[in-house]
Amino acid sequence: MSLFSIIITIVLALLFGGLSWIAVFLIRKLLNVSENIYKLQNDSREYLEHLERVYNMELFYGNEILLELLEHSREYHEDIADFVEKYGEGSNEKRET
Repeated sequence: MSLFSIIITIVLALLFGGLSWIAVFLIRKLLNVSENIYKLQNDSREYLEHLERVYNMELFYGNEILLELLEHSREYHEDIADFVEKYGEGSNEKRET
């Protein structure tokens, strides 16, 4: 084996190893982002449910400001659900919203 072929082999091995490390790093990062997106969606749903309970209390029922906040929260939750549907892992998988 010539010196040139040894150098090419070493360079290709380093390149492949570096690309493999980058791929693993990016996959881990994407999985972390995916988990955070689903947590955000769940937190949004819980907030919306809490706001609905507060709005339905006799003391606050009919309050226009709370009603507008409730409608805004529903729209926000729907936007998050649309985002998860579009970019979530496994577009065929359905998660509870």
